Amino acid sequence: MPIIKATNLVALKELIKKQGPTSEEEFLSKLSSKAVSFYDSVLATNWISSDDEKEIMLEGARHLFPDDIKRMTQLGRELAKHNMTGIYKIFIKIPTIPFIIKRTAALWNSFFKEGKAEVVDVLENSLTLQVAELPDIEDYETEMTCGYILELLDMTGAENGFVKYDSKDPKVYKWHVKWR
Repeated sequence: MPIIKATNLVALKELIKKQGPTSEEEFLSKLSSKAVSFYDSVLATNWISSDDEKEIMLEGARHLFPDDIKRMTQLGRELAKHNMTGIYKIFIKIPTIPFIIKRTAALWNSFFKEGKAEVVDVLENSLTLQVAELPDIEDYETEMTCGYILELLDMTGAENGFVKYDSKDPKVYKWHVKWR
């Protein structure tokens, strides 16, 4: 399992807290005591195992999007909205979509201890984000990444954004991205 920054976990905490104390209590009641303890103590700057965040992220998506079958994608979108605030939000509309996704690839190591991300196959309205040398990641993580990228596309003003995770090569994780 990859070692990641707890940034998204802390963002999830903030999203849940915005719903009010009763909502957070309900959410916490569905977690194991180990997960509650971890949830209460984690900081955005902590490096954590994706195993440590898994239960919290899955339950958080169920809590925030109970009727959505693509809840992990929706959570990825909300995390992008949360994390791309302030100065980022202003500058995200200026550059091209390939530039934004390339920056995302360049920032990979700020959030993951392992993996080498790069953007390949850049065309006028499509590209592929690929990550090599990364320990196994789970479906929920690939779905959150799809949502994150979709939201970045929306923030740039792209129309008809589409992201598809490609699991054909077990050594390289790929997200094919298209827009108009």
